[in-house]
Amino acid sequence: RALVATEHSLGDTEIEGRPLTPGVRALYRAGERLGTATVAVSDTVAERLTRWGVPDTRVHVVPNGIDAAAFAHDPELRTTARTALGIPPGAHVLA
Repeated sequence: RALVATEHSLGDTEIEGRPLTPGVRALYRAGERLGTATVAVSDTVAERLTRWGVPDTRVHVVPNGIDAAAFAHDPELRTTARTALGIPPGAHVLA
């Protein structure tokens, strides 16, 4: 049976929002060894996986299916909207 892992947020200093400690790295590498393939969402993530020791023959790049730039926010527009709506700068907003 095939087991495929997917890596999204493999950074140089953190992974999935957690500090990238030797223990965390070892845990992720162990998980990669259990699978038959790993999908990386970018060339950068694929390169990091191979630097970690995952064989490049098991790493396959499948880019995200959306244009993330289309969802980028304009910090100036955000500040203007918050001011107009009376929302304090540090307040959390759920829509």
